[in-house]
Amino acid sequence: MSAPERTKTGNTEVFTRSPTRVYLQETPTGRYFASNGFWTSSEGTAYNFHTGSAALESAQKLRLKNVQIVVLQQFKGFNTFVVSDRGA
Repeated sequence: MSAPERTKTGNTEVFTRSPTRVYLQETPTGRYFASNGFWTSSEGTAYNFHTGSAALESAQKLRLKNVQIVVLQQFKGFNTFVVSDRGA
């Protein structure tokens, strides 16, 4: 089922998705895996695994306990409105 088409006089809603970030998070502390056994409280310095399967594989390989996979997807939305030229 496709979305209904908008007319020229209507508005359009557009959503874009930024790249997905995938983290391992230690559940008791909320800290994120950084690298080489280090943990950080900041998502900005956490290691991005890019896929859930890569995060899972790393958690198993490192024998990490009490961790969860966090997938962060940000959606940005904006509206466009058609302005008609009515002989101005």
